[in-house]
Amino acid sequence: MKKYLLWTVLLCSFKSFAQEYPRKEINIRNFIQDIVGNPDGGVNEDLFESLYQNYLNPIDLNKISREQLASLYILSEKQLNSFFSYRQKAGNLLSIYELQAIPEFDLSTIYKLVPFVAVKPDGLSFGALTDGFDGSKQYLLLRYAQILETKKGFTEPDSRSKVRYEGSPMKLYARYKMYAAKDFSLGFTLEKDEGETQLTDFKSFHVHFQNKGRWKNITLGDYQLQLGQGFALIPRL
Repeated sequence: MKKYLLWTVLLCSFKSFAQEYPRKEINIRNFIQDIVGNPDGGVNEDLFESLYQNYLNPIDLNKISREQLASLYILSEKQLNSFFSYRQKAGNLLSIYELQAIPEFDLSTIYKLVPFVAVKPDGLSFGALTDGFDGSKQYLLLRYAQILETKKGFTEPDSRSKVRYEGSPMKLYARYKMYAAKDFSLGFTLEKDEGETQLTDFKSFHVHFQNKGRWKNITLGDYQLQLGQGFALIPRL
């Protein structure tokens, strides 16, 4: 019976952060209560749910409608007019910091607004591609395996046969992946079999982006295809 030595290391789920506007941790219920300003201290649950969803999924200021922006109950009519007038004249905002350049917008208003909005690039750019790096997950898998007994291909050459493997009897495997669900995935795989000389004798890589502006999928390198078919059977009653 052959004996194997197998060694595996898995390092996983550590985060990577990219530069962006720092969203501070806030008590969202108190924050919304301050915005609505109910004197009895209560918060309408429907309004709270709406604002809370906007907090979890900030609205793109370059695509937001007047009704959506007004539904945040933060901007006055004068500020709403000023925002859409500015966007019409200057074009899409390049950064959340550009809110400071809009007439009628003061810092107090901007601080209330930024937890619920964002500025997302609408084209294919480096910033658009790397936007999802914030909060992404990563893992690194390393594996080593070897048969402890010496196989014939690795013994010293003899008179009957001088053909031997050039590389070592070790099997090595390395895989790295960085990803964020429905946003991007990138990684590589390296593998060395018994007798091969380098870890790079087999190599594979992929870079995949999703939902980047007008681009649904962008893939470079090796990829998978999942195909299938089905049918529905509806009985007559």
